[in-house]
Amino acid sequence: MTFTMDEIRTYVFTGLYTPGYCPECDYFDEHAGCEPDARGYHCPGCEQPTLYGLETAFMSGFLRISDGGEE
Repeated sequence: MTFTMDEIRTYVFTGLYTPGYCPECDYFDEHAGCEPDARGYHCPGCEQPTLYGLETAFMSGFLRISDGGEE
């Protein structure tokens, strides 16, 4: 999954969101209730303990930041 820098700014810097990402089923929820360093939270998409906080998902290589061009 790829995010733009504007999306990252919105999710990370505003503090209004608690996003989570599951690399197993590609589930993303901007209001998942995840701390930035979350690992092993329950994923509503696949029902497994595989939900990560957004920052941890980026650092783990599950997510990418788009340069704004075509993929």
